[in-house]
Amino acid sequence: MNREHKLDRVFHALADSTRRAILRGIAGGPRSVGQIASRFPLSLAAVSKHLHVLESTGLIRRDRDGQRFLCSLRLAPLEEADQVIRELSAHWESRLDELEAYLRERKGGERSGE
Repeated sequence: MNREHKLDRVFHALADSTRRAILRGIAGGPRSVGQIASRFPLSLAAVSKHLHVLESTGLIRRDRDGQRFLCSLRLAPLEEADQVIRELSAHWESRLDELEAYLRERKGGERSGE
């Protein structure tokens, strides 16, 4: 799977508010599937589907701890997504700076023409 396809899947996973809440919930440390599910008004099966999406993108890792599974956050996919967002942000900040300079120049020209 290429980098762009992986990023598409990460952004798709992050687009869902429940999945973002799950990630915030495990950011402080590993949580069992039951602990995660108890925070949501969803069935265990529905939460499990969300966890599967997050796991398939590499955003979480599930490890067996006896009879339960612990889910922990993996930062690498988030760091890649953050890099894309920073690149886009830098582009738009540059464009806004250009617009601001243009508007200042134009406003200064209007004053001298009065």
